[in-house]
Amino acid sequence: MQRYVGVTGVTRPQEVSAIRRILDALDWPPDVKYMNGVLASRKTFGGMRPDNPAQYRPLCKLPGLFCSDPRFINVVHFNSREPRLARDLRRLAGLSGKIDAIQLNIAWPDKLELAAFQQWLDRQDRNLGIILQISAAAYAAIGRCPSTLQECVRSYTFVRNLSVLVDPSGGLGLRFDARQVASALEAVAGLGVGVGVAGGLDARDVARRLPELVQAFPSLSWDAQTQLRVGSRYERDASGRITANRPLPAAGGAGKDWDLLDMGRVEAFLRASRELL
Repeated sequence: MQRYVGVTGVTRPQEVSAIRRILDALDWPPDVKYMNGVLASRKTFGGMRPDNPAQYRPLCKLPGLFCSDPRFINVVHFNSREPRLARDLRRLAGLSGKIDAIQLNIAWPDKLELAAFQQWLDRQDRNLGIILQISAAAYAAIGRCPSTLQECVRSYTFVRNLSVLVDPSGGLGLRFDARQVASALEAVAGLGVGVGVAGGLDARDVARRLPELVQAFPSLSWDAQTQLRVGSRYERDASGRITANRPLPAAGGAGKDWDLLDMGRVEAFLRASRELL
């Protein structure tokens, strides 16, 4: 999959339109895609209330968030504990022909299920990307060992369009350990897969923490989520960084300002990313 920089947690068409205008103003380079990330889970499949409803739209609303702009890749970030993964992935892929990839926020998804989905994609003649998230839990499960990580990721390379995202934060806004991330990226970079990183990124972290990684891995992708948000859900330190998430109030208790994507922070993040590309 082509290199990308992205924002995860888009929930409104107006946000997509605003981001397109930001890309115009930044003269976004044609060789790097903008990743338009939307969230889905097994709960939203069943119409249940997700754990983080401000960032998850009902499944029927997701197609309205996908964009045919050639600068975009539309990615569904999917988490589930449902064992019948192939069935759910087919349903996701069938939502829209504009979906370019699915990110699996699942620690070491079942390979037989994933192989069944790849066979379905082959029958559809569809080159849908799969992004394998290496979360803190996934890395801990293999002892945080880079050589074991390499072998585990190698076992998924039957997927034809595979990328790996090292994401220790998992949507919590936590900064990653740069040395640990670099060793993980080094382990998988030679496997012929795309590589990316996420975890607590905002404009300042892009400028301060990513240049060394980009120098070591010139095709590196990255995306941001929590540090681009505002609202009463979040606690912040003196510098403005999110340090904690408050518990979700009872149903109906969260106000309109509970959890919102801040377009000013998005623009600053994309501007800092543009300067690094």
